[in-house]
Amino acid sequence: MIVRGKHAKIRQALIALAMLAPSLLLFGVFVGYPAVEAFRISLYDWTGFSPQADWVGLKHFRGMFGPTVWAMGVPFGLALLAALVIGGLFGRSRSAPPDPRLRRRLNPKWAWAPTLAVLSAWLVWWLYGTNDGDDFFRWCVRNNFRLMFVGGIFQFVFAFLFAAGLSMPKFRAAKFYRTMIFFPSFVSAVGVAILWQRVCDARYGLANGVIEGAANAVSHVISYVHPIHLAVAPIEWLGSDNMFNSIIAAGIWSGVGSQMILLVAAIQRIPPTYYEAARVDGANERHVFSHITIPMIREVILITLTLWVIGALKVFGLVQAMAIQLDEKTSVVSVRQYELAFSNRDNIYQMGYATAMAVVLLVLIVVFALGLRLLRSEDELEF
Repeated sequence: MIVRGKHAKIRQALIALAMLAPSLLLFGVFVGYPAVEAFRISLYDWTGFSPQADWVGLKHFRGMFGPTVWAMGVPFGLALLAALVIGGLFGRSRSAPPDPRLRRRLNPKWAWAPTLAVLSAWLVWWLYGTNDGDDFFRWCVRNNFRLMFVGGIFQFVFAFLFAAGLSMPKFRAAKFYRTMIFFPSFVSAVGVAILWQRVCDARYGLANGVIEGAANAVSHVISYVHPIHLAVAPIEWLGSDNMFNSIIAAGIWSGVGSQMILLVAAIQRIPPTYYEAARVDGANERHVFSHITIPMIREVILITLTLWVIGALKVFGLVQAMAIQLDEKTSVVSVRQYELAFSNRDNIYQMGYATAMAVVLLVLIVVFALGLRLLRSEDELEF
């Protein structure tokens, strides 16, 4: 909407604010207020059921991170403050230079990169450079990151390969395969967990059956030269050491379809004339892929990455339903929160401490989401 006349900018801002008011109100009531209330509860020692709540301040956070990390709070705070000042000084919008390469280098959003770098360095040091504090919670955060990075790499690679293959115009069975690959996304987390518990069963599971069948096939081929039988011991996929790998595999299987659908929709939006013009100019498939397909769907790729990061950090149902024994090697932050806040462990309910974990998880999600925003392009592609 274009507003002209006297004080046009002010009136345009007021009109925009009036149009956004219902959404902002709903966001404040259902997101903003609960977040503030969660931080307030994290400052109390409260069971969640009793009417009495004892003020403890930042005790839960000190116990969570440990005295070593807490003692480095002042240097870390100063470094974070300096990074924020740098972001405030250089992050102001300025007139864009005409050269697009220079515009990308002087992009104001990269002024906030030092802030994210300081937060990332502190996070890595806390996870892998210290041993005090709540070791169980530290393992849970590591497991969330393991699911996010390891599972995300495989899931995104499979989704991209499926999307590229099923977007070929001459592939007649594309709709059938899209439906079959997308079908696991409809299955609930409990259903996925039960299915993969059967697949990973040590005695009768499909995983060990495939490995045993492959060993028998290799033995049969080698027996033509020398009699031999390869005996493979059953792998305890649901044991404590391999349990989280099985959870990652289940997460990839159930989530790759939703990412594939987004990428397929993005690829199919690209006008065919772009590909035809590139091939007429002599571009091969690698050039077409790197210079047309990737730039055209870059925003959708970042959206899928953001959704995966948020989902991996707050995953709950799959781990809760699939893990046979929830210890530090198999649990994640959301499951640990549930155990402390609602499960009856020695009749001790720790709602305050569990809410402090929720606050830390919220900060992690915000940091990673902002980090992914730095990868967004300022040049909008319209087609």
